[in-house]
Amino acid sequence: MDKASRIKDLLNAKACEGLLYSFWTHFPTVDLDAKSLAETSYSFYKELNLDFIKSMPNGMYSIMDWGCECDFSQIARGGIAKVIRAAVEKPEDWNKLQELDLEKGSLGRELFSLKLLLQYVHETTPVIATVFSPMTTAYKLSGGKVLEHLHTHPEYVLNGLRIITETTCRFAKRAVELGCAGIFFATQMCTEEMMTLAGYEEHCLPYDLSVLQAVRRDTWFNVAHLHGNRILFDAVTHYPVEGISWHVWETPPGVSEFLEKTNGKIIVGGFQRANISKKDLPAVIDDLDNMVRLTKGSRLILAPGCTVRHPCDRNFLKMIAAKIRARGHNLSA
Repeated sequence: MDKASRIKDLLNAKACEGLLYSFWTHFPTVDLDAKSLAETSYSFYKELNLDFIKSMPNGMYSIMDWGCECDFSQIARGGIAKVIRAAVEKPEDWNKLQELDLEKGSLGRELFSLKLLLQYVHETTPVIATVFSPMTTAYKLSGGKVLEHLHTHPEYVLNGLRIITETTCRFAKRAVELGCAGIFFATQMCTEEMMTLAGYEEHCLPYDLSVLQAVRRDTWFNVAHLHGNRILFDAVTHYPVEGISWHVWETPPGVSEFLEKTNGKIIVGGFQRANISKKDLPAVIDDLDNMVRLTKGSRLILAPGCTVRHPCDRNFLKMIAAKIRARGHNLSA
C-alpha cells in the first residue's frame, strides 16, 4: 500500500498497519534556490522514508516580495531568521500593500520548487505546502507592529489583511493545482501571548477560514499548525482541516482532551523538538510510548511539535524512525 493510501485509511478511521511519521527542518541557503530546495527536500524524504512531506520553505518567503529585508545568517547556527527592514513601519504603510505576482520573487520560487518536488515524488507520497496565516504574515512584515496598529489604526490593518489574504489564497490554490494533497497552515498568532480569544476570533479567524476554504474542495490532507505556548485551542477545533499540529507536552491541550474535542481530527506531532535537538533518545522514546498509549496508534501521525532546528542530525532522525517502525510492528502484531 502506498503512503497516500495509508494516510487516507488513517483519516477514515480504518485499520492502518504500523505507525505513520514525518519530520521537517530548515535548509539554510539551499532554501533560497528552488531546484536545490526541491532536491534536498526529496533526498531528506527518501533517506528517512517519510509518510508525507511537509514543504520546507524559507520561513520568510511570504513577506519578502512586499519589500522586507531579512537576515538568515543565524539559521545555520541553530537560530532563526530576522527581519532587518520591515515593509510596514507606519500605520499608513498597510494601505501601500498590493497583490503579488505568483510568477515572480519568493512566491514564484516556492511554487516552482513545489512543482519540482511533486515531479520527483510522482504522487506516491502526499506533499503539503507550508502556508502562513494572513495575520502571521502581517506580524512578520511589520516587525510585530501589527498588534499596535490594530489598536491605533484598525482600518489600515484590515486593508492590509485583505490584500495579504487574497494573495495567500491564490498561493495556496496554486500549490494545490500543482498537485499538493493539501496545505500545512501555520499560525504563530493563536496564543494568549499574542492575542486574546476575542481578538483572535475578530482579527484572525475570518482570514484563516478564507484561506482554508479556498482549498477545501480540492484537497484531502490539510494540517493546522498552532505555534507557541498557551495556544487558543478552542478557537480552532472547528477549522476545516484533517489534522492539527502543536507543541504536544509543552502546552495544553493534552492528548486526551484533543481526542475528545476535535471530532475525528488527527494529531500530527507528539515529539518535543528540544529532545530531538539534544539527541536525547530516551526522552524521544518516552514521547513515542506515551503517544501510542494515549492514542492506541489511531488518529496519529508522529512528528516534531515544530520545525527541527538546524543543524539537524539525520542519523539521529533515522534512529527515531527505526524506533517508530519497531513500535508500530509490535502494535500491529
